[in-house]
Amino acid sequence: MKINFYGKFLKNEKIALNDALDIFEHFFPLNNNIFVEIHSINKTESKALNIKYFKKNHSTDVITLPIFKDYRNLLESNLNEDVVLGDIFISKEDLKINAKKYEKSLIEELQLVLVHGLLHLLGFSHNQETKLKTYEEKILSKLWNER
Repeated sequence: MKINFYGKFLKNEKIALNDALDIFEHFFPLNNNIFVEIHSINKTESKALNIKYFKKNHSTDVITLPIFKDYRNLLESNLNEDVVLGDIFISKEDLKINAKKYEKSLIEELQLVLVHGLLHLLGFSHNQETKLKTYEEKILSKLWNER
């Protein structure tokens, strides 16, 4: 899988996000012709997307818009062509607030929301909170302990 970046991402942020993607693929192997679109947005844009898609009147750190129903549905599609898995919109303003609140670095928060967003793109939802959090913790533990 590969990332297409839109908006402002610093070089070290792109490296950290690609590192997280590499570890993610240990758990969910995907072809190199699968892309995820990652957008850097501001709080205003985040709030507007959150209202439009989720009827929530506030900004948030990450919004994920999947193309496929789940991982199995993706694997059943034509993987001989380039495929977009979905979009992940990241509000760095909200990330900075969360980083301070949870005593993490901005890079750690970026990696966390990428992993969280990728899991949503593969069909994991908050209706399966235990499963979602279990994968998230396994992936992040491997990522952060291999530095």
